[in-house]
Amino acid sequence: MDEQEKAEWSKLLFAAGKLRELGPYKDVSEEDIFGVKCPDTGEIAYVSVMGSRGPDISVAAYLGTLGLQGFEELLHGRHSEEDGAKKLIEIPHLQMLFGSRNSVDEHERSVFKELNLHYRGSRAWPQFRSFRPGFFPWHLDSAERRMMRVALEQLIEMLPRWAVVRAGASAEDGTLLVRVPIRLVGAVQWEDRFMRPPEEKRVLFGEVPEEKIERVKALPSGPGPECVAEIDLLQTKFPVIERKGDRPYFGQILVLADPVSFYILGTEMFGPLPDYDAMLCILPGHFLDVLLAANMRPAKLLLRKSAVGGILDAVASRVGIKTEFRERLCAVTEIEGALDKMPPP
Repeated sequence: MDEQEKAEWSKLLFAAGKLRELGPYKDVSEEDIFGVKCPDTGEIAYVSVMGSRGPDISVAAYLGTLGLQGFEELLHGRHSEEDGAKKLIEIPHLQMLFGSRNSVDEHERSVFKELNLHYRGSRAWPQFRSFRPGFFPWHLDSAERRMMRVALEQLIEMLPRWAVVRAGASAEDGTLLVRVPIRLVGAVQWEDRFMRPPEEKRVLFGEVPEEKIERVKALPSGPGPECVAEIDLLQTKFPVIERKGDRPYFGQILVLADPVSFYILGTEMFGPLPDYDAMLCILPGHFLDVLLAANMRPAKLLLRKSAVGGILDAVASRVGIKTEFRERLCAVTEIEGALDKMPPP
């Protein structure tokens, strides 16, 4: 651990310890969320406190408008506990919880040892995780450590005047309280602002070689004039580790299936690299590769309503395939269930 990393961990763990001393936070609700603008990057993290009345306290910093939207969908959506857990790991956010000594992993143990830190109590050991779409929950990198520290420091500042946070979270005009840094000579001063979450422009559709599009157009239609297939992007249950020290990711499997026989017509597996949005940009090429490998061009594709479905719909129209959106894809759901039941490698 170099000096910079040591300093980042020291500041982060100091903030976590100070926050724990202030608990329990009886007036705090998970729905009371406020923003913190990072002085280094300008990114806004939206802070929520979970389990504030009980012993299992955790803090989440949802990253950007995308993270905030994911949190709100998770909070207000109707889903099972299992589906909620799956949705949670797909929301970009940072999380801190206080756990037992036995729940501390090797990496965290090495940090505590390096800093000569010891904690007393069954739920006293601070643990941090980074959540990114397509990736296994992992340890914080340098930028994430700084972001989480700022989020915890501002949470500590806001606890004595939580009514202001609650007023912002319940505002009907769509604004939220955001703590904004103001740089002064030799210091940073923080002020309250009520702001709407900024729009985030995501580029999710990359260029597709015209030559590949023409090859798919030339494929035989069918089998049969009314050939219908389902297609969706599934995710492996167990993470993939390419090299020691790399962040594990979940394999992404593009599946083309017959909706009647549930027969798999074609697949292609790849990783969400370098990140999930970059993977979505090359998804059209993978889709065309699946059709070329299957040597078929369905008359109609059934898609799920999602970002992936929207991308596949756009490229399908370019190769003359009709599409229809469904709430549930029977064959894909069956295949997904089979994947979930597979034993670990």
